[in-house]
Amino acid sequence: MYNDNLLNLIKDKFHECLKEGVSFKPVYHPNIPAKQEEKARKHFVETKDAGETILMLFDTSLFAKGKNGLALTDRAVYFKDMFGGTKRVAYDGWRIDADDSAALLNITEENAFLLAPFLTRLLNDICTMKRYEGLFDAEKGEEEAHRAEEARRAEEAKQDEAQKKEKVNSEEDDDENDDDDDDVGLLDILGVVMDVTSDPSRE
Repeated sequence: MYNDNLLNLIKDKFHECLKEGVSFKPVYHPNIPAKQEEKARKHFVETKDAGETILMLFDTSLFAKGKNGLALTDRAVYFKDMFGGTKRVAYDGWRIDADDSAALLNITEENAFLLAPFLTRLLNDICTMKRYEGLFDAEKGEEEAHRAEEARRAEEAKQDEAQKKEKVNSEEDDDENDDDDDDVGLLDILGVVMDVTSDPSRE
């Protein structure tokens, strides 16, 4: 869930997570260029929820191609270096003062940009704030409401499909009845013709 306090915390603390001399600069919501965010979402910020907001994007790919880097959203942290796949850690699963960003995100000491212990400290602060402000509970409520809405739509779609099938079956039954009526009408006509052409001497 987007929160100004959360964004301000990230702005205040993320620079501590960077090694000295790093030339790449983080960009923050709402000033993340749309094209840069689009590329990052395509390559490594694989959000689970369409409403998930990227609060900070640290793109470490050449020419800002969005192929690798680190992103902090309102729900999770995403990391991808040049040689591995995307790692995602959701805040609601993070164990404060127990989890380690180096282990969970696979940030090695050889990484040229990030200081994993400081990132761990930032993630602890983020999750502490979210718990203190009740953001996890609010997100859980949003997710439950979202699931309920999806279930309602699925049920409506199911009912619509059943109604369509019922309508098709009803139309097919009507067609069959029409065919039966045609057959009866044809037999009636043949019966009249037979009566008219019958030999009176046989009666």
